[in-house]
Amino acid sequence: MDKNSIVLYKSGKFYNAYGDNGIILHKLLGYKFVSYKNSVGFPEVAIGKVKAVLEKERISYVIYDKNTFICDYKGVSKNYNRILKESLKNLEMEERLSRLQSKLDNFTLDDLEKVIEGIEYGIIKEWKIFIIKNVKKFILGLESLLVTFLKKYTFSKDKVYNDALELIEYYFS
Repeated sequence: MDKNSIVLYKSGKFYNAYGDNGIILHKLLGYKFVSYKNSVGFPEVAIGKVKAVLEKERISYVIYDKNTFICDYKGVSKNYNRILKESLKNLEMEERLSRLQSKLDNFTLDDLEKVIEGIEYGIIKEWKIFIIKNVKKFILGLESLLVTFLKKYTFSKDKVYNDALELIEYYFS
């Protein structure tokens, strides 16, 4: 059995995948990952759908009924690793959002309003900084062009740069 394969175990009318395999199925198919069991389960009627998704993603799988081999599919090893990386990142984000949601559930409306205002202020501040940095880069990139025109016109690159910064700070303060 390849370590870069999804291993599914049939137990009664359900299939289970454990550890990283469960995390991948959670990401690809939306099945609930049960952290304390470190697994995902799904009904046997869904096995066709699961196999189709894994084959579409070209991820290897092996299926067992208890300890008896049922079937397998050989995919591309690197696809398993790529999807696993994405799946772990996705699960971590879901867990972080869940912890945040539990905290927010205990907030009053006034507390929630303060949180939302803080987020909005942070987003606006980040965009202002992003715009200012990029405008500064653009202006600095024009320096070489301005040097060519300095002899013909009566302005300096420092004046253009400072005037542009003043405008930016005025509009974004």
